[in-house]
Amino acid sequence: MSENERILQLERITKLLQFKRQRATYDAVGELLGIPAQNVGKELGDKNPQHSWVVNGDTGQPVGYTESEKDDNLPPSPIRTAEELARWLGEFSPVARLVRAAAQGDKYFLGAIMHVYHGGPLTEEEHSELKSKLSPEQYEEVCKKYRKFSKPRRP
Repeated sequence: MSENERILQLERITKLLQFKRQRATYDAVGELLGIPAQNVGKELGDKNPQHSWVVNGDTGQPVGYTESEKDDNLPPSPIRTAEELARWLGEFSPVARLVRAAAQGDKYFLGAIMHVYHGGPLTEEEHSELKSKLSPEQYEEVCKKYRKFSKPRRP
């Protein structure tokens, strides 16, 4: 994983942790990203409420954050292992969202495509996984909508 990919992945992880109100330890995040736990804080950059969802395994708190830099509602039990974090993230992956929406029918599918689109571009790996899990028509619909939404907007 390149440094840019790692930073993007870390940003996706912290956004999802904050959105779903779930903490994860520096150890779990570091192991998942293939970096030492001590480097996770540096990789996070600025201390802010979104990044405060990554915490010390012993204290359950983010290291070096002031009260104003932390989210007010950190829940009690963080994810502690890379395996547990990978499983948890898998439930909310773009591929999982689209596959669930496809199973629920057309009414949910477009909304899921839009939601996934706003999370950023799909990786080649995600495209391959989608292609294997969706019907050819559904996969083509995702690709078509992505192209449509990716066109530059006029002022």
